[in-house]
Amino acid sequence: MVALRDLHGIGYLHRDIKPQNYAIGLGPKESTIYMLDFGIARKFTEADNKTVKVPRIKVHFLGTLRFASRACHKQQEQGCKDDLECWLYMCFDLFDDDKGLPWKRCQRQEVLKMKEQFFRLEHPSCYRIVPEDFKRLVQYIGGLKYADEPDYLYLRNSLGAISKEARVDFSKPLDWAGITTRKKKEKEKEESDETDSDVKQEETGSGDKEAYDKKSRMKSRRSRRSRER
Repeated sequence: MVALRDLHGIGYLHRDIKPQNYAIGLGPKESTIYMLDFGIARKFTEADNKTVKVPRIKVHFLGTLRFASRACHKQQEQGCKDDLECWLYMCFDLFDDDKGLPWKRCQRQEVLKMKEQFFRLEHPSCYRIVPEDFKRLVQYIGGLKYADEPDYLYLRNSLGAISKEARVDFSKPLDWAGITTRKKKEKEKEESDETDSDVKQEETGSGDKEAYDKKSRMKSRRSRRSRER
């Protein structure tokens, strides 16, 4: 949410918000979540970064079907509201990757219809795991217009209230805390073990060769002595 607010603050839209375009930092940055892939980002404001551009009459579909906004489906110009709509779909999918987005396994022509129903709160199955209080966010984001500037403070406060209601303790380590560091150490240990094993094999191979050469020389000497006799 903060990354989107900052991106919109400099006059740009992402237009492809989805889980695959976020990544967790490494080491001391593991508590930071990074937004990635600005390949289809677009400037939505004029040079003054304040005036919203006049929307184009028709815009070709860009983005990912599952997470694309309704305006994208309708080939309409996208605004800040559309990034937030995609963000909302992403949240539901992360909460519940089975029932969070009811159109997940539907044909393309059915997806827009189901997204419209989603904003009319006609899919109660979406809230099987997702907190019911998310309905406030759905209604707020669903009511935004193309040129509207979203109230990011309201959205953040709403998320804070939802987290508090769910008794989320932000003072505790995140679920993934330490995983990247631990995996790095495990990989380094595996590589170290493999190196040690290779060295031992080389040493063993060298010793075997020396023993073989010594045995061959002794056999050759006995053979010469036998011929001399």
